[in-house]
Amino acid sequence: MYYGNVREILEIQYPGMIGMRCIVFNCEWYDNVVGRGVSTDAFGVTSVHSRRRLDFYDPFILASQADQVCMLKYIFHRK
Repeated sequence: MYYGNVREILEIQYPGMIGMRCIVFNCEWYDNVVGRGVSTDAFGVTSVHSRRRLDFYDPFILASQADQVCMLKYIFHRK
């Protein structure tokens, strides 16, 4: 599983009688290695280290390959 943010949404249209089109997301991907870029707590909540990016990975996916999730920033409380 990969985690990322959508930078741009592109609609590609193919001219002709069929009128085909597809939606493509240009994404910024994060490191998906458990313990390095991703961790899961005791409640099953997945945390993604937002400073660990995958720059070498293909940035594009089809809309049909994506799932929507909610990303929240949280603050660590120290004693």
